[in-house]
Amino acid sequence: MASGGSRKPVNPQATSNLLFEDDEPLSSFDLDRGLSKLCRSGRFRQQQERLFIVRLGGFVHGAVIGQQWGLYDPEGQAVANLVYALRWQDTARCEVYVLRHLRG
Repeated sequence: MASGGSRKPVNPQATSNLLFEDDEPLSSFDLDRGLSKLCRSGRFRQQQERLFIVRLGGFVHGAVIGQQWGLYDPEGQAVANLVYALRWQDTARCEVYVLRHLRG
């Protein structure tokens, strides 16, 4: 957790589920250019906005889990149980970052 501030609420919306949080900013993770392109065309996205979230570097981002409920991925490009963060979903600037596998 970043120093100098009080702990933020875990869920910004009552329907959100926090998958994990990290002090590292989103930009420190790998940008997936292919999935970002699909996201920009609406072909890789959350089915319900902010159903899953991650907090990275103090900022909340939407998230999806590969091959799990809540992910719209008609091309089947997501890796099973891999967590992806989405920045600017539903825009022409959408970016998809690869975060990590869920612990099972």
